[in-house]
Amino acid sequence: MGLILTLIGVIASCTKTDDEIINDPSGNDPTTQGNSSVDDIDVPTDFNYDVTQSFNIKITSSAFTGKALYSIYMIDDQGNYTKLGNSISNDQGLSNYRVTLPSYVERLYIVKRLMGKEWYKLASVTSNELEVDFDKLAQEMTSSGRRALASCEDYVYAMNHQGAFFSIAIEKDGYDQTDYGTINTGGYAMAYDQDNNIFYYDVKGTLFSYNKETQTTTQIKKLTTGIGGLDNGYPRMAFNKWDGLLYIGNSNNYAMIDPSDGSVVKTLTGTGIANNQNGGGDLTFASDGTIYQACSGGLFRLAVNEDSTNLDATRISADNFPHYLTGVTIDRFDYIYASTNHSDSKLIYMDVKDGSYIEVATMGRKMNDLTSFRCRESDFEGEDSDNDGVVDGFDNYPDDPNKAFDNYTPGENGFGTFAFEDLYPQKGDYDFNDIMVQYRHNFVANGQNKVVKVYSTFVVKSVRSDLPCGFAYQLPIHADSIASVTGAKILTGVVSLDTKGLETGIDPSAPVMIVFDNHFGLVKGNGNIKKSDEFVIETTFVTPVEMSSFPVEDFNPFIFINQVRSNELHLANGTPTEKYDQSLRTAGEDSGNYKTTEGHPWGLHIAHKFHPPKESIDITNAYVNFRNFVESAGVNKKNWYTDDSGNRNTSLMYVE
Repeated sequence: MGLILTLIGVIASCTKTDDEIINDPSGNDPTTQGNSSVDDIDVPTDFNYDVTQSFNIKITSSAFTGKALYSIYMIDDQGNYTKLGNSISNDQGLSNYRVTLPSYVERLYIVKRLMGKEWYKLASVTSNELEVDFDKLAQEMTSSGRRALASCEDYVYAMNHQGAFFSIAIEKDGYDQTDYGTINTGGYAMAYDQDNNIFYYDVKGTLFSYNKETQTTTQIKKLTTGIGGLDNGYPRMAFNKWDGLLYIGNSNNYAMIDPSDGSVVKTLTGTGIANNQNGGGDLTFASDGTIYQACSGGLFRLAVNEDSTNLDATRISADNFPHYLTGVTIDRFDYIYASTNHSDSKLIYMDVKDGSYIEVATMGRKMNDLTSFRCRESDFEGEDSDNDGVVDGFDNYPDDPNKAFDNYTPGENGFGTFAFEDLYPQKGDYDFNDIMVQYRHNFVANGQNKVVKVYSTFVVKSVRSDLPCGFAYQLPIHADSIASVTGAKILTGVVSLDTKGLETGIDPSAPVMIVFDNHFGLVKGNGNIKKSDEFVIETTFVTPVEMSSFPVEDFNPFIFINQVRSNELHLANGTPTEKYDQSLRTAGEDSGNYKTTEGHPWGLHIAHKFHPPKESIDITNAYVNFRNFVESAGVNKKNWYTDDSGNRNTSLMYVE
């Protein structure tokens, strides 16, 4: 969103008499004018001098899916990164974000944060709709590039029928193993209740619990389902945190068990897996509660039919597994780990989306079942102190349940500028330094990415202006959606505000927010540029609004000149409010669209801090590529206002 300068009086900024120049109280001596002039520019039909582009970004995650935080940055033509804002995704990693950027920006940098890891993508801006997918090729941040986080790692826990119980460090390249004592021999199935830190395992139909820290086993109960394939032992077991039950299985027989006492809650019959594909394997639950089974026939997704005792299977894999599987578990990113029925079991890494897999390690001993410890977002980013659905590490306002994210236009630290000539409807001298309004908007969103407030920061500047001016925006939202606007600088009686802080006498379908009514009372100083202090206007909404319902590109900025509210000056092709004096269309040089008959404007918008030309210096002499930009209809020299080499003649401008 970077740079936004509004050059409204491109051709005719305040022309002053010799007497006025001599008696200029600001002490701005006239500088010799160059040989270029806005009047010489051949302006394409309907050109509006816009230097920005606005579009939607659809961000998805086809790999490492979950509720992620996306941070969006623009990269300017000098390689500088400017943060625009944050967006939280849904549980599938989908987020939509709208940006307004300088038209010369061709690349975005997007960072994804999820479960203690960070990835980034570079995206080329090629159209007005951009799609970015964090797939398996997304670059993961190295430890030197990512933020410092609390430490947490996922672990796979394994057991075998010989009584071994051990962990596997799946986030370390060596897949290091740590033993935790022994359990009863003869078991083939295991599960883990992570919230209560209790392991469960079966030995020939008898359910046990295990405390890893004390290395003690407690017998719970001998299973009594009435199904021999379960009561005498089974290879599949998983704990479902959503209902607090153990799910066990063998072939097409399944049961739901209360682990507190070993009682049978329900027995189920599997459907959708052929007998010759249903050997071995195990069950596991994803972070959203989906049940997966991996067995000889591949990877399946299971669904409990609530109206019957069926457990319906949908095949994900295209092929049978070449290995007989013994254990299956899942990590915090919902990727599956499986073990094979070898004396030195293989550890397999599997994608739940398509069942594709790779063998990542050979463990050197038997593994009959797996379960896992999975880190949570709060392990890395802290708790959600304000219960707004956004953990503190993601939240710009961790103690405010109504606010979560800052989103900036034109950027987190910079300003855009509107620059005007104040002699409208007569031509000025096209130095665009009469009145300049710098702005930065912060669209504050809640945990659902909806805007609750806008903090708009302004600085008013002037090199030489003989006419006191006010500044306002017409907003692209109904007044009924706005609860209040506070912070306007009202110094005279030129305008009046209603109880909400909006201007009176305006159609509520397009309300007007007055920023200030007299810049003479704000700017100060004795230097070449007089300026105001920073001030902030706060806009609050009745209910949170979608970002797309309040697009910054549809803000309609204007000044009103010489304490006459009806003397409105908008950007080129801008739309006046109902308070505009229509007689101004024929009283001067305005051709009817805030441009002269030659197409020259009285105001410009620049997505950047504007360094104004010296008094009476035509903008085409200070910004030497401005003419090329205009005559090419904005195709060439899109960055004409930046400090890139060849853009500026700094001897003819005031550089702060």
